[in-house]
Amino acid sequence: ALRDGAVPLAGSWRWHPQVFVAPLEPPPADQAGTPIEVPGAWNAATGSAASWGSYELTVQCRRADRLALLLPAQHSAAHWYLNGELIHRQGEPAGNAAQEQAQVGTRLIPLATASCPMQLVVHVSNFVHAQGGMVQPPALGDERSLGLYRGRNLAIDFGLMGCFALLGMLALAFYLVRRS
Repeated sequence: ALRDGAVPLAGSWRWHPQVFVAPLEPPPADQAGTPIEVPGAWNAATGSAASWGSYELTVQCRRADRLALLLPAQHSAAHWYLNGELIHRQGEPAGNAAQEQAQVGTRLIPLATASCPMQLVVHVSNFVHAQGGMVQPPALGDERSLGLYRGRNLAIDFGLMGCFALLGMLALAFYLVRRS
């Protein structure tokens, strides 16, 4: 769990299914969006994991200097916009499977030039995974705390990979010893 100066942006976001809304323009009246919980798969709302659309959230803040966004890997493709500016590309979201380019990646984005309130828009598409939508919430906090949190998670991941590699080598050694 995040703590020490960071908060997950979990809760109710505006969801625009089958539409990539312009990052700073209000959507047309017939595309006002519906509330959707983040984190969470959109499978129930769309009837399928294979879908695409936009998420919107307005973050009220006093000042954005020293703040950062930790953008977690979503299951497919996403473009992240802050106050109308593209701040992160995770693959290429698209309205169909042929044009989508899925990619996985986590990113820490410093917000030194951002202004408050912050308008966050995320274009997401999924045509490759069993769960679609924003299944991980982004986090907002001071850059140092989020950097430490991300570094700690990477260290745990690499430690686990090392343990699995060691177990694999041990099984191979037992096999080779027993075989001879």
